[in-house]
Parts: sequence; structure tokens; C-alpha cells
Amino acid sequence: NLGFGYPVAIFFASFLFIFSLFYLLRDSKKTIYLSLPIFVIWLGPLSIQLIRWFMGLSVCFVGLKFLFDKSYRNAYLCLLCSFFIHTFVGVLFTPCFIIYSFLKTELLLPSKVICCSIVLVVFANLSFMENFFSFFSIFADSSRYGGYVDNATEWFATSGSADYHRKSTISYLMVMVPFYIVLYKFKAISNKVPHYYFIYNVFVINILLRSISSGSEIVQRIATIYDFAFLLATTWVLYNRSYFKNKLLLVVLVATFIFKAFVFVKPYKSDLLMMYVWDANKMEDSGKAYLLFNNEK
Repeated sequence: NLGFGYPVAIFFASFLFIFSLFYLLRDSKKTIYLSLPIFVIWLGPLSIQLIRWFMGLSVCFVGLKFLFDKSYRNAYLCLLCSFFIHTFVGVLFTPCFIIYSFLKTELLLPSKVICCSIVLVVFANLSFMENFFSFFSIFADSSRYGGYVDNATEWFATSGSADYHRKSTISYLMVMVPFYIVLYKFKAISNKVPHYYFIYNVFVINILLRSISSGSEIVQRIATIYDFAFLLATTWVLYNRSYFKNKLLLVVLVATFIFKAFVFVKPYKSDLLMMYVWDANKMEDSGKAYLLFNNEK
């Protein structure tokens, strides 16, 4: 809308994302050598796909730092700005501000969180989200949100094509193992972590959302909003790794991020998929590129 080309927009979005990470993590100088690469490896791939989403999230990260510093006016101003960048991001990040202000104890113990998560992975069926479609229909005539309403069945309900991408129960439980490890270890170092209750409680929400996100793109996006808590918790767990006798669990955790980095940097098999997004208008074979991308996912 501002008339900028793709290269300028992506440069600005990338700059804002990296700046927000430095700003959020700058006070923890003793852990930034861990936290910065962990954040980039985990969130970097999505930040170059969901551009406006992550611009809003980046502003929220800056606001979160203001919240930690008790600069409440600036914090809520950043939250307000995120609404103008991506309304959904602002709405989803608002509970984080509420949790920080009012929740000073743990929502659930790790054992209960893990049990709830396993039950959700095994038994949850996202088709119940169809009950909310009537609410979303009020946005159907909106030029900005109409597309989301049109895709609601596919994104929210397993009766749509989301079933095709749904992992098996065993596979998804394996995906959740690093989250369980971090939660269990993070609880053990609670007295060594600043803002522990805030990070822990947002992390709990993140795990529960992740538990029902298989096969649903929109739930995966929502869970991504709260991934920062998982990443902060992981940073502190790795920083305090000398306190843990069972090194195998830490090896699994480190291997998860190494694999994530490998998936991010490995080139696609087709040269067509290695083109920049601003080359899309020049491509006569965009349909072929879409099929190739789905085959490589």
C-alpha cells in the first residue's frame, strides 16, 4: 500500500525482526550467545514467509521488553501499534500482558501440563472449531479479512484438507518431546530465571496449543506467537546445563535445534524454488512451483 517493492519490504521486516530480538534479549548478556541463535533458528524461517505477522510480533517483542522494564506506557503503546500492523497478532499477544500483570504463580505443574498435552495430541479433533464459523462470518464482507473466512474450514477443521498434512500420533508426540524436556528442566531452575512465572505460564499455553496444532495451519501460527516463551526457557535450560546429570535429554534438545537449522539452510532440489519472492511476477510456472514446494515440505 505504501508503494514499496518486495526487496524494501522484506529488508525492513527483517531489520525489525532482528532489532526486536536484540532489544528483547539485550539485558541478558550472559545468555545472549545462546538466546539469539536459538530465536533466529526457530523463528527465522517463518519470519520470511509471514511478513506482516512477524512485523506485528516484532513490535510486541519490543513492547515486552518495555513491560519487563516496567515502562508500561511504552509497552502498551507497542501493543497498540501491533494491532495496526496485524490485528490478530495484537489480539493474541494481549494475554501475555495480562499474564505478566496478574498471574504470579504457575498455572499447572509440569507433570499435569505434559499429561494434558499427551491427551490432546492423542484425542483432540479440531472439527469442533466448525462451531465458531458463524462468528467469523461477520467478517465475510471485509476486503481485509474475507480471505481468512473463505479458508476457515481448511485452516480450523480436520474435515477440510488439513487432514492431509496431519502427522501421526506417534510422530507428533516425538515432536513434542523437546517441549516436555524444556518444561521439566525449566521448573528445576526456577530460582535462577528472571520473570520465571511469566515465561513458564506463557510456555504452558504454547505447549497446549502445539498439542492440537498438527494439521491446522492457523493453530500452528497462533502457537508461534507464544514460542518466545519456549525459546527463553530453552536458553536458560542450556545455560544451566551443568546442573543436570542426564545429558541425554540435553543432547536431544540441542539436536532439535541443529535439525531445525539444517532444514532452514538446506537448498531446495528445484532451482525454481530458490528464486526470491519478488521474482514471482516474472514466473510463468508459478503453478509448477507451488506443486514442487508442497512435494518438498
